[in-house]
Amino acid sequence: MTVVVVVGLPGVGKTSLALGLAAAMADRHLPVLALHTDAIKVTARALDSGAPREPGWADAAGAIYINRLLAAQVDKAARDGYSLVIEGTMAHRFCPVGALRVELELDEVERLRRCAQKHEPAARALAAADLDDYRRWLEAGRGANTLALDANESRAALVSHCMRAL
Repeated sequence: MTVVVVVGLPGVGKTSLALGLAAAMADRHLPVLALHTDAIKVTARALDSGAPREPGWADAAGAIYINRLLAAQVDKAARDGYSLVIEGTMAHRFCPVGALRVELELDEVERLRRCAQKHEPAARALAAADLDDYRRWLEAGRGANTLALDANESRAALVSHCMRAL
């Protein structure tokens, strides 16, 4: 079983890379699930009255909550024999032992341009967001298992880098 955690600031292309990587793994007949942390956050808020309500869940309590849910998904993937590609800003504090952590990096001007192209509510929220904590957490999470990639590269090139690292 392989676990890949794709992290980076909003607008760098995490979802695009994760879906491309999951497709490449499936093309090699590897059972794989792509998991977006926003889906977990929305589901938890709908089903669990104890789920954090803060925007982004950027605080420590939110990180503990989401990490517990992600760890359960990793355990299930190990039991059921499939690989997992986890992506989203909520994954920035999650990297199980043996996982590949892929961090997408992009200059701020291009990142903001991409954010402005998202649907209007998201673009507005991202333009006003203070991402200093996310930047610190991304930096703190870098380790030997981190593959830093330039998000200006094509999705095909990024997927290829990841597949070689697996």
